[in-house]
Amino acid sequence: MYIGLDISGSNISAGIFDEQKNLIKTAKVKSKGKSDADVILAQIFKVINKLLDSSNKNKIKAIGIGGGLVLNGKLYTGNSGLAAELGHTIIKQGSAYCLGCGSQGCLEAYAGKVGIEKKIENLAKKNINSNLIDFVMENGGKLKSSHIKKALDDQDEIAMDILSEAMEYLGTGLGSALNMINPSMVILGGGVMEAIGERYLAQIKRAAMKN
Repeated sequence: MYIGLDISGSNISAGIFDEQKNLIKTAKVKSKGKSDADVILAQIFKVINKLLDSSNKNKIKAIGIGGGLVLNGKLYTGNSGLAAELGHTIIKQGSAYCLGCGSQGCLEAYAGKVGIEKKIENLAKKNINSNLIDFVMENGGKLKSSHIKKALDDQDEIAMDILSEAMEYLGTGLGSALNMINPSMVILGGGVMEAIGERYLAQIKRAAMKN
């Protein structure tokens, strides 16, 4: 399945295509005139969700660390379409097992949602008092972005330590990517990033610049 976008001054349109590039469905939303990047991205997500809903396609759900690379205004996919898989770059050789790919030491195993769940599970076995641990254990061991936001809003020290460590690893991984690609812009998104807001951006930047 592929999704194409057309961004103009009056509308943002999207089309969904099958593997043979046949158009299945289209959708569009009104543009909001002169808008900043955040507003435009929000409109893009809105039209994509509208498109998926109208075409009876499941929304894409992911719990790992992905990536996308735009070079000279075009998406770079690499030889097999898997370019910029930041989550599967190795940051600690021979260490934590990555459920996403089976390797050891992937960034995803330390800074991704599943990696954070594993950390919480280990702390729960030690009977450590934490709102975040309670939220996750009460949800069958599954971490939600809302758990992170609520725990951080509650000034949960364990949650702050867990997220600080994860974001340090994320910054380290980004630092390697910055050295290799030298991009003009880096955009961070997803449920975890939305949950933490701007709390750890400075730390992520510092960790990235150290590498």
